[in-house]
Amino acid sequence: MNPSFQYENGKFLIDEILVQPASVNRDLPSQTIKLTEADKARGYVDVTGLTPNSLYVVNGLNSKVPRYWDRLYNTSMVRMRGQVGAPILIPHVVDATNTWAQQNNACRIDTILNNFLFDNTLAEGTIFMLEAGKKYYIATGVVLAKGLTLKSNSPGGAKPIVYLGLGYNATNTASNANNFQLGRPAQAGEIGSITMGDVIFDNISFELPLAVNFFNQSLFPGKSINGNYFINQHSASMPFTCSKLEARNCNFQGMVRCWFRTQGPNRQVIENIIVDNCLFHDAGMYDVTGRGYPFITGEARSDRTNIFNNVVIKNNSFIGVSWDQLVRENGNRAWASSVVWNVTVENNTFLNAFSVSNGRFLIQHQNPPANSRYVVKKNLFVSVKAAGDSRDFFQSGMDFRTYRPGLSFDIADNYSTSSKSANGAITYFTSAEIFNNQAFSNTTRGAGFNNGVLNVGGLEATKVITGPTPIAPENLMVDPYPKGKKVGTAWDVNAHIYNVEGLKFKNTPEVLNHPIYTKGIGDPRWR
Repeated sequence: MNPSFQYENGKFLIDEILVQPASVNRDLPSQTIKLTEADKARGYVDVTGLTPNSLYVVNGLNSKVPRYWDRLYNTSMVRMRGQVGAPILIPHVVDATNTWAQQNNACRIDTILNNFLFDNTLAEGTIFMLEAGKKYYIATGVVLAKGLTLKSNSPGGAKPIVYLGLGYNATNTASNANNFQLGRPAQAGEIGSITMGDVIFDNISFELPLAVNFFNQSLFPGKSINGNYFINQHSASMPFTCSKLEARNCNFQGMVRCWFRTQGPNRQVIENIIVDNCLFHDAGMYDVTGRGYPFITGEARSDRTNIFNNVVIKNNSFIGVSWDQLVRENGNRAWASSVVWNVTVENNTFLNAFSVSNGRFLIQHQNPPANSRYVVKKNLFVSVKAAGDSRDFFQSGMDFRTYRPGLSFDIADNYSTSSKSANGAITYFTSAEIFNNQAFSNTTRGAGFNNGVLNVGGLEATKVITGPTPIAPENLMVDPYPKGKKVGTAWDVNAHIYNVEGLKFKNTPEVLNHPIYTKGIGDPRWR
């Protein structure tokens, strides 16, 4: 036990507060506040003279403990708020000395974004804008430990493209692939936790066109399969709290391992994760089974870790992606009373997604905290292949193992296309629902637990249905087929590639009168 955790009369002893600048702005002055009995009775002290936008380490001390490092009662890192200035347009300047940048007419932006973390003249929440239709790239990882927005300067224009790396490494054995990193490791002598504001990506296309996966590796002789992500947390990251991680109106291509992964032993709290109106395609295929990590990967090794406090995934399309699951957290901890999970998955289209091999559960939350809630509504599930394509579909639903008090579901109005092709020659799935494994309606490990008593609409509402007259995917959409096939055990190099615009709904009476259309099921962009 920490020696500073002494107490008298049922109260911990703390008689001093030390406010010191963090390592990112170490030249600022420190302050020491001696606590009076009035301060303790009031429960807080006001500290003045701090510098806006700067990061401070705040320690409570118990001076009755002789050794300084044992006196520290509690440590936290606090960033002073500052006035957010006008949005900053990153000018599109191409490095004349970088061959790959010249070939792609791409402007480097990672240096600007990383310098923002240490720049006390720029407030948390600063908006960085990219020119619509222009190409940019990151050449190193970007640390997200201070809230910012990265967006297009023209919402109605062509999306700017951000390449997550350009070209190949120095040994020519792999494509350069870089990630964003949420949170950061401690610097030398640094302790405590960090708090960051909103991190928002808006109206950008994030791409890695040279990404090598299990299917296309023959197109990249001598190159290893990428293990890249969009956001990957460092395993040694300090404990952190982020108010919001949001991606809206974005496209994502080339993330082989997964979209967002947390890891490490320290506390991780993200109050909100919002993914809205985004497109995910040409992603995954880390190995023959498609594995990598889930779309949102939790690794709770602290009872206070909570990245699923409020996760909203809506109005998106997942096209052929093969990541492990949509969301996963398998920790079974004595969750703190403050930890509750709320997950909403609504109006998404899943086309041949998370189905390359068995066990790709959309939601794998085996042991959620008490009072957690899951809303899964109006999603569209599509399994489709052309004649001569031998691929199987292993669409899986939910995997729950512990049903703590207060756990609830609101599962309703989820639809799939038909189990067979329009001409009846091709079978897409043979089970009663499109899920071959642990459907939402599963009565032991799904939302149908105990005959649906935990679901708002009961057991029947948990079932994924086709409607009174099933519609074949090729009758619903202009061109939903993958561009390549699996023949026997061999996959074409483009078996995971789709004509994205081919997902548009057909303008036929069969479509316009079907519940999938009339009830607004799936990603709205295709109607």
